[in-house]
Amino acid sequence: MLALIGVGLGLFAAPNMSSIMRSAPAERRGVAAAVRSTIFNTGAVISISLVAAVLVTELPYQTASAMLAGTLATISNAYQVSFLNGIRKALLVSAVLSLIGMIPAAIGGSEKSVT
Repeated sequence: MLALIGVGLGLFAAPNMSSIMRSAPAERRGVAAAVRSTIFNTGAVISISLVAAVLVTELPYQTASAMLAGTLATISNAYQVSFLNGIRKALLVSAVLSLIGMIPAAIGGSEKSVT
């Protein structure tokens, strides 16, 4: 799973960063890098929260709370199936949002170098 995430970030983050840096004037590249980093980190925090929120919709409140708090020692087979259904739903929501995000990235406009 981590390898898949690494490949995805490598295919997207490096060209994205390069495109942002090329489009920023040389004297403003530090600001552009900071803004990109802030948006990247904010997106990561929001996506983790969204995945957790979608994931626990399939579980009873008490079980989800104990699971997120790390205090759940065992889980029944029925809740395991519910948890997997929640993961499936969270991945589907993430995939749809990623596909929607690809549209503006693909359109993106012409790349112009400002030097």
